[in-house]
Amino acid sequence: GEPRNFSKISPSELENIEVKNYHILTEKGEISFRDFDPDKNIFILKTGNMEITSGTSKEDAAKIIRIVENIKCESKEIALKQEEITENTKVYIGPFFKDLLQKNIEHIYTKFPEGKISKFEAKLGGETKDEIIDKLEKRKKSEGGDKIYFSGDVESMLKNENFFVQEKKEHVHFVKLRVADLGFPNGATTEEIFQKAEDFGLELCPPETGPKIRLDYEKIFQKAQPTGEYLLIAMKQIFDADGNPDVFLVGRNGGGEAWLSSRWAGPGREWVAGLEFVFRFRK
Repeated sequence: GEPRNFSKISPSELENIEVKNYHILTEKGEISFRDFDPDKNIFILKTGNMEITSGTSKEDAAKIIRIVENIKCESKEIALKQEEITENTKVYIGPFFKDLLQKNIEHIYTKFPEGKISKFEAKLGGETKDEIIDKLEKRKKSEGGDKIYFSGDVESMLKNENFFVQEKKEHVHFVKLRVADLGFPNGATTEEIFQKAEDFGLELCPPETGPKIRLDYEKIFQKAQPTGEYLLIAMKQIFDADGNPDVFLVGRNGGGEAWLSSRWAGPGREWVAGLEFVFRFRK
């Protein structure tokens, strides 16, 4: 019967409550983002659409970024066009372009806020193919949070001669990109996606990437994989037992199960704009 402090409300509790564009719903009502002071620790229940475009003023962009992503930056540290990027740029919001990832920009969005580009690193190599398969088999038999599920198609891919593991250990840089981030808002084929990524200075991943990310997800990302996340590995396709050209998929389904799956990825396969592919930085 006493008031309680709270720090988070499930989105499902608020999904039927509409908030106007560029407005914020607080416990005291709905206000414009321009009238909101993020330093006063006012609890935000929900925000309206806060899209940032090339026409948004840098001052407004800085405040929106602080409210939505809790990133502190000055207007001079924001670039909304490629030609605005300087050595001091902290946040870039705009189309992806070749060598963008070499610019050492801390926060990159192809569209704000849903188009955030995520970079990560992982160690590859230094193990044998049999050692990786053995680790997966042990995790498949384990119980609890360490358990990994995979199908017969994945087993046949792992045993295929085109699944190999490099002998030398290597620290590899990767990036997660949606099909839309590559410039395909209406989706694209496997061939189109891989070609555009190459044009942007990216490479296909080594075949061991999928199994390694599945085995070491928590170590790589410092958290458990979110439910509903599915990462397609951009790689040279490996034929499964039925002769289909497949790529690995690392995902966690609605039941919380961690899967190493496969997806048919022939050159003409169509992929929707929201799907995420993992690419490797070019050496």
